[in-house]
Amino acid sequence: QAQINTLTIKNRELETTVKELQSKQKTFMIVTMVALVVMIGSVIALL
Repeated sequence: QAQINTLTIKNRELETTVKELQSKQKTFMIVTMVALVVMIGSVIALL
């Protein structure tokens, strides 16, 4: 019984970690997109 409880807790911890990583990945993608747009914009401005 104690083992099952420990596993359940560990599983919840992993789920939270996965969710955090997914949100970080989304944020990173948005930042990358913005950076790309800024780069393209500055290249066009230089031309």
